[in-house]
Amino acid sequence: MSNPRIDAGIRIYGEVPLTGHISLSSGIEEVKEINGMPCFKRAFLPKKPWTDPTPEEMKILQGTKDDKGEYQQFALLKLPAKLKDEFHALKLYDC
Repeated sequence: MSNPRIDAGIRIYGEVPLTGHISLSSGIEEVKEINGMPCFKRAFLPKKPWTDPTPEEMKILQGTKDDKGEYQQFALLKLPAKLKDEFHALKLYDC
């Protein structure tokens, strides 16, 4: 069994399987600016490449509707197009 790149903690619950919807970065790095704009507080960006979680990592991430840990779960939602466009305009994908 391989060592997972993640630890147990926050779990993700989705009404559809997470497979194909989740990617893991290769870590994070602290940055002083994002797209030429200075960061006034500590900021971190994910490192490339992004990869699919292994089956073991998916078991760590996958939550169920019965998970009750407050502040330890979130749901995947589809963002409204307007909000999605505003995030895309930030060009965080190009960092």
